Amino acid sequence: MLLLFFQATSTSEQNASLTGLTEGTTYMVRVAAENEVGVGEFAELSKSVVPKSQYDVPGAPSAPEVSEVTKESCQLSWTAPEEDGGSPVTGYFIERSTAGSSRWLRVNKELAPDTSYTVDGLIEDTEYVFRIVAVNKVGEGEPGAPSKPITAKDPWGKLGCMYWKLSLFLQPVLTVFFYLL
Repeated sequence: MLLLFFQATSTSEQNASLTGLTEGTTYMVRVAAENEVGVGEFAELSKSVVPKSQYDVPGAPSAPEVSEVTKESCQLSWTAPEEDGGSPVTGYFIERSTAGSSRWLRVNKELAPDTSYTVDGLIEDTEYVFRIVAVNKVGEGEPGAPSKPITAKDPWGKLGCMYWKLSLFLQPVLTVFFYLL
C-alpha cells in the first residue's frame, strides 16, 4: 500500500474541513499541533476516512399507470419518489419489458422531465410491462415497481365484414355493410 502524506489545511481552530478529496478514496488523517518552537508529534485518527456525497440517489417512483393504449403506443403516468436523496429529481428513465421476461430495455435516451410519458414503437399484440427510474445529481435510484401488463392493440379492434338489414317502417329494406371484427 502506498501512503502519501501532504498538508491538507492549516487552522488556528480546533476543527478543520478538508476539501478537494475524491469520493470513494480512502484517506488516513493525521493531526499535529504547531507553535513557535515547531511541529509536535502527529496523532492519527483511529479510523480511515472515505468521503461520500452528502446526497443519495432518489427513491423509487410509484408503479406507472398505463392508459390510452393503441397498437403502437401508450401513455404512462406515475408519482414521484417520496425520497429525493436530498437533491431534487432531475428526470426519469422509462423501461419496458415483454411480460414474463426479466430483460428491461430503456425507452428514452434523454431524461423525461415530468411524471408522464408517451411510449411509442410498441409492437401490436405484444404484452408489455413498464417501470420508472428516478434520477438526481448523484445518479439513478432503484427502479419502481412494474406496471400491470398491457397488450398493444387498438381499443376498437380490427375491421372485418358484417352486414345488417334495416327495415324502416312501411318503407323498403335498407341494407348496410360495414367491417368490424
